[in-house]
Amino acid sequence: MLVCRACDGDAKGLRRGLKTALAEAGLRKNVRVVASGCLDVCPKRANAVVTIGEGVLECSILRDAEPQTLRSIVSRFENAGAGKNERSAR
Repeated sequence: MLVCRACDGDAKGLRRGLKTALAEAGLRKNVRVVASGCLDVCPKRANAVVTIGEGVLECSILRDAEPQTLRSIVSRFENAGAGKNERSAR
């Protein structure tokens, strides 16, 4: 996941929340949360979060780090993460 750190939003809190949500979903080892420069897509006082997985790129614009919203973003990786865990267990 790429999290824009250039805008006025709470990028540090957002990254921390995403890492926590990934850990709760058991995906912390399979999905990275990386701070990026400006992605040039978000309005003032918001942050862009770009997820790349299973050949699909999605962008979410967030103004806060509500746990339900973060879990929704993390859920994009749950099936992909489960597959990686099965393959690595072989």
